[in-house]
Amino acid sequence: MKRLFFGSILLISQFIFSQNIIQTDIKEKKIDYYFELEEKLGSKIYKTDEEYISVKPVTAPFIFERKEKEIPNLLVFYTLYKKDSAIAEILYEWDVRNFEKGDNIKKSLSFNKAMIKKYYKLVDEISKKYGDSKYEGNLEKLELLNSEEGLSRRDNWQISDKFKVFSYINLSEYYENNGLEITIPTHKIRFYVINEKEK
Repeated sequence: MKRLFFGSILLISQFIFSQNIIQTDIKEKKIDYYFELEEKLGSKIYKTDEEYISVKPVTAPFIFERKEKEIPNLLVFYTLYKKDSAIAEILYEWDVRNFEKGDNIKKSLSFNKAMIKKYYKLVDEISKKYGDSKYEGNLEKLELLNSEEGLSRRDNWQISDKFKVFSYINLSEYYENNGLEITIPTHKIRFYVINEKEK
């Protein structure tokens, strides 16, 4: 009976944690909180050989990978201020190129629709908390997926002078290699939660 009870508590806690994909209450939280969060969500540490360079006084990010079903797995990047280990930025990224290598990676229409659906869901999640975003771009003309222009949209929530959330989505199936330049397909969503400190 106790085992069933504790199992129920664990499932409930996982459900609560997973309600908001984009964590925006970052000012009062330390990295230990997010390590616990990622563990509860079943994430794994994502290792990369890429060198991290920043002009800001921040650490290289801690990166976690979360499983997804219809779209690329989510990578979450936690960047800290070196001085006090406060959270400087959280980046949420869904990008095909994190997991598939090559110049001409094409995806189905249903895949692109799933990416658009995900983006709208996340925008709605943030807007319910902070109000409507300022945005530019349009994701409705699916025929543009096969054009050089592609589909894109950017959203911005300026919550205060030092705290903001912004995001973008880029989708394109267009590929061209003219010998001098290569234009490659793109399938990417990014959400940034930024806590800027006084300079």
